[in-house]
Amino acid sequence: MYFKSDFLFLIHMTQSPDKQPISYQDQLDKIAMKGFSGSQVIMIVGIGQELGIFDYLLKKSKNRPLSTTPSFVSFSLNELQDQLSLNPVYLEAWLQMAVECGIFEIDDVSHQTLRTAPYVFEMLVNRDDYLDKYVGFVIAAFYQLTSLQPFILQAFKTGALLQKSEESVEKRMMLQKNSARMGARVELVFSTRCKEYKKVLQGGGTLLEVGCGFGYNLETWARKYPKAHFVGIDIDAEATKLLQERVLANNWGERIEIVHASTKDYTQGAAKTFDVILLSHVLHELDPDEDYRKSVLLDIYALLKDDGVFIIADPLPTKIFTSQDTRPGQQWANFLRAFAQWNEVAYGARFYDKEGFQKLVASTPFKHVELLQETEHAIWVIKK
Repeated sequence: MYFKSDFLFLIHMTQSPDKQPISYQDQLDKIAMKGFSGSQVIMIVGIGQELGIFDYLLKKSKNRPLSTTPSFVSFSLNELQDQLSLNPVYLEAWLQMAVECGIFEIDDVSHQTLRTAPYVFEMLVNRDDYLDKYVGFVIAAFYQLTSLQPFILQAFKTGALLQKSEESVEKRMMLQKNSARMGARVELVFSTRCKEYKKVLQGGGTLLEVGCGFGYNLETWARKYPKAHFVGIDIDAEATKLLQERVLANNWGERIEIVHASTKDYTQGAAKTFDVILLSHVLHELDPDEDYRKSVLLDIYALLKDDGVFIIADPLPTKIFTSQDTRPGQQWANFLRAFAQWNEVAYGARFYDKEGFQKLVASTPFKHVELLQETEHAIWVIKK
């Protein structure tokens, strides 16, 4: 995929000793050509999202049903200028770079017309499919990081941290949609490796998501298990309010309960326990104090049925001075691990490696811990 090949230049900046030395031009191509192109993709896509260009193309695609695979949308410079009230000089320059980056291509069907390049509609326009082929939210996360650069530069000397609660609701929603892709993978691993509990949910079991946020993970599970009953809790008042509104709009009120509460507060008032408890892409964002994190796991222990299962998914950190797994396909996972750590450092995130996580669980009454999958994220199943 085009974007992966551009971002992976970070992984390949050195050669192992048994390979032929690279030339100056080779190294320049790796760092400059791929790097500059990748940075332009991030900027071009980010600007296009901010200006509503991709939203416009999505709306246009719905007005004119797509009949080809891969799908594409055609448009003209004048069309975007008129529909979105954009300056033609800036727009033309943006489009020129977008063509150079492979996002658009010339459409010969009419004069001065462009179209989305193959698979770009699926990758950057159709955000309704964000759990499958759409990667626009991933690019948006890279773009968002660039806006933090002035703060990060100062923080190198001061160690200052940002509060995610100070970010706009729109930006927090975008970042959570990005992590929801991981949530969909968690469900896939769960349904494949935890078939006993999959049957429980299929038969009307109960699931609690701790740190449900705006509900993108919860929605995935609710659609997959229509007979199950769900509770989502989060300390973010704005997120839970918006999620409650979406639950009502979709007539899910009988199946999904949303509560604005910490695990401590919810545990004190809870009248039931759960078959499955989910903590997805949340652990590293908790208060870094080890005693606090232990207290959250103790609350979850109290909320889990004796024969229930606790699923945790969280990014695995990279270790800069240890050898990296370079098997085919693993480079992308290596890069995402590094990016998760770099992207979250300004917010005070603290990640666990496998040994550190197992030590945390060992400090609680939980007895059984199994690593189900280890890629850019670790997916653990934990039982009493």
